[in-house]
Amino acid sequence: MSVRHILSRKGRGVVTIEPAARVGAAIRLMAQRRVGALVVTDPDGRIAGIISERDIVRAFDDKGAAVINALVADTMTRKVVTCSETMSIVEIMERMARGKFRHVPIAKRGRLAGIVSINDVVRLRLEELENELTKVDEVTASIAHEVRQPLTAIATNGAAALRFLDKMPLDYDEVRRALNSIMDDCHRTSEVFDSIRDLFRAFNHGKQQVSVNEIITEVLQSLSGDLEDHGITVRSE
Repeated sequence: MSVRHILSRKGRGVVTIEPAARVGAAIRLMAQRRVGALVVTDPDGRIAGIISERDIVRAFDDKGAAVINALVADTMTRKVVTCSETMSIVEIMERMARGKFRHVPIAKRGRLAGIVSINDVVRLRLEELENELTKVDEVTASIAHEVRQPLTAIATNGAAALRFLDKMPLDYDEVRRALNSIMDDCHRTSEVFDSIRDLFRAFNHGKQQVSVNEIITEVLQSLSGDLEDHGITVRSE
């Protein structure tokens, strides 16, 4: 997932302040809007800096209560790290961890297009991990289903063979059929495990050339029924 997914949920609204405003006004605005940082923008809407709770605490440590009347321009962080909407969640998390900051404005052609916080990023990343675990559970359930079927058949045919052995006179053909069925199901189980092994082995093959046209064609073919049901016509070029 990308930063765009965060924006689609929380919106693009950003609490901003002008460089000429006072730090006291910035503190009141943060409290009112319950945010940890304000993006400082010039009259043209371009990003001039960012003022966060950390910036204000540092200024208090340096200037004391006089910082209340200081200009935001003199207190803000001028070197602002921004990101684009297409940046992945993992990339933005690494950027935040490396720079040790909690808010990243989103820039589009040099202008402010939104903002993401570490809370936004962590929340979405946790959802990603949860979805991945769900997929693992689904794969595990599918594997268990594929293995359980031949094992059930083996147990059934084994029980049948034991019943045939108790009958007199002994019906060798029935016993033979039951044992042959057991062998077939054993081979089937082995094929299931071979498929699983090949599936995981494929992840370690590295990069290979693929035909994008073939992939697109296969996807369109697999979706053709659903597309027709929804009255959608697809033309490939």
